[in-house]
Amino acid sequence: MANPGLPDPTPGDLPPPPPTPEEEPDIGPTGPRTPYPVNDPGIGEPGGPGSEPDIFPGAPTDPGTRM
Repeated sequence: MANPGLPDPTPGDLPPPPPTPEEEPDIGPTGPRTPYPVNDPGIGEPGGPGSEPDIFPGAPTDPGTRM
């Protein structure tokens, strides 16, 4: 006998289910989503050409050899 303290399980019985967690899992934000922050001033009024900085300042990159 390996462990005399545990009773023999009845044939055909399933093991008991694991205990339920005390806290519910985080499901993330709820409610409507907005595509961008609506409180950002001037987001609907883009400036003219050159009003925003270049992503890659300087000369354009070498496009490589075209065949």
